[in-house]
Amino acid sequence: MGATKHISSVNWRKVIENFRFGYQHRDPCEILLTELMANAIDAGADKIHVELDGGIPRVLRFMDNGSGMSKKAFSDYHNLGSLHKHKGSGIGWAGIGAKLYIDRCQSVYTETRSKTFLGASDWQFPKSEPAPVWREVPPRGLRGGGCGTAVEIVISAKKDCGRLTAEMIEATILSNYNYAMKPVGNVVVTVNGARLAPFNPTDLALQSRDVEVSLKKGASARGRLILLKEEAPPGFGLISIVVHGKTVGEQYDFRQFARISEPDTISGYVQCDDLIQVTTTSKDNFNRRTSEWRDFDSKVGRIFSSWLQEIGHLEKVETDVGLEDLAKELQSQINEIFKLPEIRELKLDLFQRIAQRLTTIRDPTGDTLGADVPGVQTVPGTLGGEGTGKGVTTPGDEPGIGVEIDTGGDTNVTEKQRRLRSGIQLAYVDRPGRVERAYVDPGLQAIAVNKANPAFRCAELIGGIEFYTIDECLRVVCETIEDEEQRAAILNSLFQGYLKTTTEE
Repeated sequence: MGATKHISSVNWRKVIENFRFGYQHRDPCEILLTELMANAIDAGADKIHVELDGGIPRVLRFMDNGSGMSKKAFSDYHNLGSLHKHKGSGIGWAGIGAKLYIDRCQSVYTETRSKTFLGASDWQFPKSEPAPVWREVPPRGLRGGGCGTAVEIVISAKKDCGRLTAEMIEATILSNYNYAMKPVGNVVVTVNGARLAPFNPTDLALQSRDVEVSLKKGASARGRLILLKEEAPPGFGLISIVVHGKTVGEQYDFRQFARISEPDTISGYVQCDDLIQVTTTSKDNFNRRTSEWRDFDSKVGRIFSSWLQEIGHLEKVETDVGLEDLAKELQSQINEIFKLPEIRELKLDLFQRIAQRLTTIRDPTGDTLGADVPGVQTVPGTLGGEGTGKGVTTPGDEPGIGVEIDTGGDTNVTEKQRRLRSGIQLAYVDRPGRVERAYVDPGLQAIAVNKANPAFRCAELIGGIEFYTIDECLRVVCETIEDEEQRAAILNSLFQGYLKTTTEE
């Protein structure tokens, strides 16, 4: 059969380099392995075989038993920006895979079998060409029987050949996909025929706490917090956040900083596939300015902090007693701002508690339709008076079924002005190791104003602590708003509210 030559018109070298530049780790071999794993997992593979042969050149083979590619998906695979994946459907970069390495290798052979298609290609990137050249070729049977995809990459660069070892492959897969193997998933990975053994913190558990929490927009998170009998292996201390089988970002302490005693014995994971919507393009970190991230961070952070306190592994934060009265006065002023109707409409929900606003409840006599949503809370009362409406459930983050307005629903509901737990809490803390002027501390359930920051000391010197505190707190409230202009506009509205409440006094 005659081979048909295909050439892309895109300047791939520049585009590929820009793609790689978006990763936190810049080693091209690590990026290659990370993306090959992502594509296999997204294709539903539960068996992945990695083989490494030769010295220079070195041959890397990556084979999975996933669903394979359709004819169209296989064609798209050879183009940048392939569209057969959609945001949120997996952890990979829309089938990027070996594309992020095509400029550094001799060739890429890809063989795929799905229920409707069997095909293979040989792909090269000649130095004289602005883009890779790929040809359809007869399948060599590298994949074997059944559906799946096999990729064989021939590497000739001495540096990469020296870097790409079985040990490096194992370390890269474990650091990125440990929990896809166990206990979140059941993927089996072999490297040169030897099964890769994942770290399961449950095997070393001294104490543990299961996590299951409802988040915004029907999302959820679940996992396990674990106190180990011994120190965690390198890279597995604190909490891993797992999205579609991949550990995203560094292990996380939910902003408990140096408060955790014996942090090397704390481990665990939280799985939240819905966070795929707020991962960075390279899927190795999160956009932490989003409300979705703040919702996850706040709710899981409260559970983490509470658990650490219960097991005696959270050191108490010493707040400044001398500033307690000022903190109470200022938090009262701030919460007055959030009682204003025009501010309530902004729905700024730090801690899910700061705004006193309309909330939906079931009401057989209501003239509005609603639908069930996961998660509830029990409100302590209404703005109409202490105790009024006590015991009524509304949407929240506790287990149960709440209700929200939905014109397509079949439940009668009404909206009531309710006091949704407490408003903003404020504390002054001395944290010389932190660069933040103010931040949300999920353990304190408060905005912590850092007295150790030089800016605070300047405010103290000129007698401006009060306004400095108000300014920092309002900025913290707005920090998750992604759009810069919108963030500035809302911050302006908050200060207008501050002026209004201050003038009325």
